[in-house]
Amino acid sequence: MRLFIIITLFLSLFIPSVTMAQATTDLFSEGKAQFETGNYDKAYDILNKAFLADPTNLDISFLLGRAAYEKGDYESALMAFERILIMNPDANRVKLELARTNLKLGSREMAKQYFREVLATNPPQKVMDNINNILAAIKAGEKNHFINGILTTSYNWDDNANGTPSDSILYLFGTTPVTLSQEKKDDQYFGEQAIINHIYRFQETPYSWKTTATLVGNFYECQKNQDTSVVALSTGPVKQTEKYMWANNISIASIEIANERYMGSIGFASSLTTPLNRETILNVSATIQDRNYYQNPNKDSLNLGLNVGTTFIKGTNRLTVTGSYEWERAEALYNRYQRYTLNTRYDRELSRNFSTFAGLRYQFTKYKEALPIFGKKQENNQFDFTLGLSRLLWKATDGRYSLAGQLSHTYSDVDSNISVYGYKKNVTSISLTLAF
Repeated sequence: MRLFIIITLFLSLFIPSVTMAQATTDLFSEGKAQFETGNYDKAYDILNKAFLADPTNLDISFLLGRAAYEKGDYESALMAFERILIMNPDANRVKLELARTNLKLGSREMAKQYFREVLATNPPQKVMDNINNILAAIKAGEKNHFINGILTTSYNWDDNANGTPSDSILYLFGTTPVTLSQEKKDDQYFGEQAIINHIYRFQETPYSWKTTATLVGNFYECQKNQDTSVVALSTGPVKQTEKYMWANNISIASIEIANERYMGSIGFASSLTTPLNRETILNVSATIQDRNYYQNPNKDSLNLGLNVGTTFIKGTNRLTVTGSYEWERAEALYNRYQRYTLNTRYDRELSRNFSTFAGLRYQFTKYKEALPIFGKKQENNQFDFTLGLSRLLWKATDGRYSLAGQLSHTYSDVDSNISVYGYKKNVTSISLTLAF
C-alpha cells in the first residue's frame, strides 16, 4: 500500500509537467508553421503563448522576435532578442537581428555596434559581405545630399513618321470631300533622354527635398518637322515613412517642335505611394498645369489630371494597371477636351539577367465643341500595344551603377471620327540605359 501511494504521488507531480512541456512544444510547432507561411500576426500570438509557458526557451524567444519584426512590432522584437542575449551573450545570429531591428527603430549607432561585434568574430564570408554592404548603406544614408538618375540613348524606326491619316478622304464642313495627297513616310530617329535627381535629406526626420531635371530629344533623319525637344524641372518636398511616400512639387516645362517653341507650362503635382500588402502597391497622383501654346493661343489652357495605379508583384512577375483622367480647359471651346486612359503593363524576370514586358494602352478623348472646319466634335480612340525584351548588361559591385539594353516594338492605332486625325504606325526601338 505504501508503495502504491508513493507511485501515485510521483505520477501526480511528473505527468502534469510532461503534459505542459508537450503543450509548449505543440504551440512552438504551430507558431513556426504559421511563421513559415507568412501569417506573422497569428504566429506571434501563438508563440507568445508558448513563451509565457516556457520563458527560458531560447528557440521560442528567437522565433517570437522574428515574428514581431516581420509584423512591424519592432519594440517587441527588440525585447525578445535582448532577452536571448542576456542568457547567451555570444549569439551572433541574435546580434544580427538586433542590428536589423535597431535600424528599423532609427537607432543607427546601436545597429552599427552589433554589426561590428559580429564582424569581430570573423563570420563566414557571405555574412561578412552582407554586413559590410549594410554598413556602407548606413553610411550613405547619413549623408544629406544624393544624386541619381538615368541616361538613355536609342535608335528608332517609325513606319509613319509624318502621321499620315489612314483614310485619304476627309470632309470639310461635314459635306465637302477632299482627297489628301500626303504620302505615308517611314523614317529613323535618334532619341536621347536624361533624368537627374538631387535629393536633400533632413536628418532624423522623414522629410527630404527632391529636385528633378528632365531632358528629352527625338531627332529624325529626314522628317525634321517632327524633331522634338523637352526640358523640364520640378522641385518640392517628400515625406517617406515605412507606410507611405508623399511627394509634392512645382514644375516648369518647355517643348520645342522643329526648333520652334511649341508649348510652355507651369504646374503643381502631388503623389502618394503606399504598399497595401507585401505584393500590392497603390499610387495616386494629381496634377494641375497652366499651358501656353506659343503658336496657337486658342489652345492656351488649364489642365487637370488624376491618376490611380496599382502594382501587383508575385515572385518574378509584376503587373501594373493605371487609370487616368485628364481635363483640358482651353481658350477655344473646340480645343477643350476630356480624356480617359487605361494602361496595363506586365513584366517578368527571366534567366541570365533577361526580362520581358508587354503593355496595352487605351485612350479615349472627347472634345467639347465641333471643329468649325469639319462641323463635328472630335472623338479619338487610341490603342497602343508594346512588346519588348531587356537585359542587364553590367552592374557595379557596389550596385550604384548599371547598364541595360532593351529592344521593343509598339503598334499604334488611332481611330477618329474626323479621318485626318486617324492613323496607324509601328515603331521599333533599341536602346541603352545607364543608371547611376
